[in-house]
Amino acid sequence: MLLVRMEAIMTKVDPEHESIDAFVQYCIDDEVETFTPKDVTLICMAVRRRRKDVRVELEGYGLTYMPPGADPVVRGFKSNNHDRWSAYKSHGGSGWSQIIGFAGVNGW
Repeated sequence: MLLVRMEAIMTKVDPEHESIDAFVQYCIDDEVETFTPKDVTLICMAVRRRRKDVRVELEGYGLTYMPPGADPVVRGFKSNNHDRWSAYKSHGGSGWSQIIGFAGVNGW
């Protein structure tokens, strides 16, 4: 099952991820100096080498590894001005069930 999925992904590889040399040439042409974990994964599947080896070789060409970070939270034009926590999914609910759980319910 996993092999079938990998082969399906392999057919959709972009030209710049077909080999390490193709990716480096793409970076030179577009003046890109960094690469992401996604780039490493796509190149690994195309050249069938380990992630560590591909990353070391890309860094050998002078490219810099950019580790994944937190995605920036951007508030849109229609976002609520009074709810600064809406992007963090930590709002909502009265807390009634948590309070009942802590204290217990007598007579229920």
